[in-house]
Amino acid sequence: MNLTIVPPIRLRLFLLVLAITTAILITLLPYSVTLIIFFAFFIGIIYFLYPKIAFYILIFSMLFSPELIMGYTGAREITFRLDDLLLFVITLTWLVRGAVYKELAVFYTTPLHGPIALFAAISLLSTLIGMAFGRVGFASLLFFIC
Repeated sequence: MNLTIVPPIRLRLFLLVLAITTAILITLLPYSVTLIIFFAFFIGIIYFLYPKIAFYILIFSMLFSPELIMGYTGAREITFRLDDLLLFVITLTWLVRGAVYKELAVFYTTPLHGPIALFAAISLLSTLIGMAFGRVGFASLLFFIC
């Protein structure tokens, strides 16, 4: 009795495209960039399939990831952490997941939306006022909320 399991054609095509993409990225980009791309892809797949596990990973990355100094503005340094990358990947995967599973509500209405919008508006207004008086530079506007 032969009990071999043949994967579906879509899975085979996906793995073939993944292998070709990996080969191209390894030859064209530095290894560290390739690792970061596939780490982000792996986290995206985990979030797409198991959203709660991805949030546990995000919490642990917020606790234990080091800060890397990427540059400086006039007032302070620009730092990058692993959770910055994870938040970007989780946001993109959340939008894709909402497009694939149309029955999922992408935006919920909660009582916190009003205070959060008020805080964001006040932060943006104070940053724009700081720019008008010359206390806040354009780089600070891009990377920080004053």
